[in-house]
Formats: sequence, C-alpha cells, structure tokens
Amino acid sequence: MLFTYSENIAAGEGVVYNPGGEAVDGASDLLLAFVLAALRFIGLPVEMGAALVNAVSLGFIVFAVFSVWKRTGFAGRWAAPGAVVLLLSSTPVFLLGATGFGTLFFAALVTLVAFLAVTLGSQPTLGSLAVVGGAVALAGMDRIEGFILGGAVVFAHSVATKSLRTLLVPAGIALSLALVWFTWRWNYFGYPLPNPFYKKGGFNPGSVPVSIYYVSVLGAPWLLVLGVGVRTKGARRHALSYVLLVVVPWPALWILLSNEMNLGGRFQFPVVPVAAVLSAVVAAQLVAIEPKYGRMDGLRIAVVAVGLMAVIGADLRLSEISVLRALRRAGFHEQLAEAFQTATGGTATLVTTEAGMVAWKTDLQVTDLWGLNDKRIAHDGILVPSEIAKLRPDLLFSHPGKLDSLAEGVSSTSEESWERMNAYLYCFAQANGFEPIAVWNLNGDWWVVHAAGDASFTPALRQRLAEITLKAQRPDISATTLPSINDCPQR
Repeated sequence: MLFTYSENIAAGEGVVYNPGGEAVDGASDLLLAFVLAALRFIGLPVEMGAALVNAVSLGFIVFAVFSVWKRTGFAGRWAAPGAVVLLLSSTPVFLLGATGFGTLFFAALVTLVAFLAVTLGSQPTLGSLAVVGGAVALAGMDRIEGFILGGAVVFAHSVATKSLRTLLVPAGIALSLALVWFTWRWNYFGYPLPNPFYKKGGFNPGSVPVSIYYVSVLGAPWLLVLGVGVRTKGARRHALSYVLLVVVPWPALWILLSNEMNLGGRFQFPVVPVAAVLSAVVAAQLVAIEPKYGRMDGLRIAVVAVGLMAVIGADLRLSEISVLRALRRAGFHEQLAEAFQTATGGTATLVTTEAGMVAWKTDLQVTDLWGLNDKRIAHDGILVPSEIAKLRPDLLFSHPGKLDSLAEGVSSTSEESWERMNAYLYCFAQANGFEPIAVWNLNGDWWVVHAAGDASFTPALRQRLAEITLKAQRPDISATTLPSINDCPQR
C-alpha cells in the first residue's frame, strides 16, 4: 500500500490509492511515502528506494547506538561494538527491513530524538533544543505515534536531568509544527488521523499482552541495563524516568489499535533502539558509581551476551518466521497481480480483502473491503452486498480464512468482523453471477478468486491462475465446493 501511494504521489495524483480517486491516507507512514515519492520522481524504482531508505535508517540506528555506548566506559572497548551486535542479533531487524514496511525509517526518527536528547550536554543552546523539537515533529509526521514516543523521550530525559528547559523548548517547537501538520492533514484528507486508525482503532485490550511480549523480548539487553540502574543509587533517577515514562507507556499505547499485521513485533520495535540509546546513559552512570563495570573483560561480556541470546533466541525465531511467511505470501500476491494485469489488460475493477501487492503491481481500480484505503468503509462500516454492487467489480479476490464460518451464514458472524466482510462479499457473488475460478487451500486457510460470469477475460485468467502456487500448491477448483449462504441481506 505504501508503494502504491508513493507512486501516485510521484505521478502528481496526490495522496490517493487509485489515480483520480479520493485523497485518503491508508499507509500510515506518510512522511516515508513522500520520501519514496521523491526518490521515484528522480527515477529510482520505489522498491529500490525503500531498500535504500531502510539501509540508511539502519545505518543511522547503528551509528547512534555505537556512538552513545562508546562514551560510557562500560566494559571498556567492548561496549560500543557489543551493543551494536546485541541490537542486530536480538531483533529481526534485517527481515523487518526486507518486508518494505516503514519500520526502520520510523525507528530511525525516534532514535534520532533519543540520540539528540542524550548528547545535548549540560548547557544546551536554544538552537540544539529546537532541533530536538524538530526531530519529534518529523517522527510524528511519519507516524502519529511518533509525537507520543518522541515526546515521551524528551519528557523522560527532562525529568532525569531535572531540566525544565530541555522540555519546554522542544515541546514548543514540536507542538507548533504538529499544529501546522494536523491542520494540513485535516484540510487535505477531511480527517486528522490516518485511515487505519479509524478502522483498527478503539479499545483493544488484546493488543497489550502482545506489545508487552515484544518489548520485553526484543528489548531484553537494554531492559537489563535499565533494571540494574533502577537498583543502583545514583543511576536510579535516570533509569526510572526512562522505564516509567518511555518503556512502560509504549506497549500500553497499543490498547488503542488492533494487532493486525504486527509482523515480527514491528509496531513495538521502534522503542528498542530508543532504549538502547537511553540505557547507555545509565551504563555511564554505573561506571562512575562502580568502576568494576568499566573493567569487565571481553570474555565476561561474551558470556552475558550468549546468556541473553539463549533466553530470547527461541522467541526471536518466532518473530522471524512471521516475517518470512509474509515475504513468501508477497510472492504469491505478486504472481496474482501479474495474472490480473495480463489477462484483463489492466482495465478491470477489483474488489479485494488483500489490498497491498495487487493494487501496486496492476493498473486495476481497486477497493479494499477492509477499509484501510476507503474513507466510507473506515468511518461507516463494512459494505453490504448492494453497496458492493455499486462498485461494479469485474473481479473479486478474497481471503476468507476458514470456510466454516461462511457455511454458518451471515448471522453467525459478528459486526465489522473479517468474517462478516467475507460473508457479504460471497453474498454479492452469489446474487450477481460471479463464479470462483481459482481456489487455494493452505491447511484450511483459503484464498479465492471470483470473476463476473460475462467477463471476456475469464478463460485467459483462469489459465494464468492455474499456474500459480501457494506453498507449492496449485489451485484446484474442481475439488472445491464453496458454501452457499442462506441468510444474505436483501438490500
């Protein structure tokens, strides 16, 4: 989705999902979309631009962590390279970058806030404080929660250093820029927040345990340092400020957003390099309080590192597996997009529940029924069959998951659920002569392509789809009977 927006911006269409369509921000990482659009405008393919941005972002994160740990005196010369190795080996950072998501870019922006805050010195100038405020604003312009995490870092460091000035000046700059940003957003899009916040937002207590898990697992090395600081007089104020005002609120914040597509803990990951930077301040204080921390040799550091990795290694593999699955399915969706584009000539209208790769790789007009890229769905709810009919689709691509819920009918599904969305889509297909032309079943998890009964491209598309595999499995429509839904709405 992010790539689709970036290419449309570069083409002069504005922030739209479909060229000529309504302005809507469904990608969340809006600043990154503009950066990728700028790179696309000068001729760099958007996927190559994303790889470049992710590489630069990771490079800055490594530089920031290395730089602050080098000054600590903790464990002698091993501190800085050891910190970098722990960061890279205890998180699925390379795989997060490979997905094309904006995780590393956003993480670099909030890490920049932390890096600037802790390197201000004892007598920061107004200019340097203004730069900190500008960094907070940049993080918030990319993702709305950047204002919260960046602001929390500035607030925590101000409390730790007992300096009201280091809070008021950055806050004034960040709030001023935020006001301008939100005013523009509201005027341009018609609403102040990204579309997914309206669709996925609300009260989601189930997201909090997952968030705590990822922060705890991915941030284990830095939480250990902060924990030692909390127990040590002289380092306690800084450690408590960072833990209570930055680390603890971050997973709690995700009660406001559902956990969909949180691959490898990418929603929670940005706090990890921030914690790595902040824990360096605590480590430096520990060395000043107790010189033994500065005399730890390489072997002891290696033992600690291996011990940490033994604890979190299995959990990290689970995070990497979820990211690898997403990458594998991206290949499946790319093949689908190529088949749709070739068979239809790019002139068809597609209604789908899987909006990302298909829209980016084709010229089709696409509606995402889940509503991440459609203001009406996000604000007013899932489309009923009669509303789907008004879109005049030629193709339907759906991921209903388990077919059992469809067989039980619309009434068995809950309002605004994934199951209800698919039930309405299949009700529309039944009532309007759409036929399933390809079905993939991966251990009871289903993907289905329907085509309009009178579509001229159906034979060619059916032939193309027959060659596409999902985890080595070809579609077998002849062996599949999709359930009929008997309680479809009549309007």
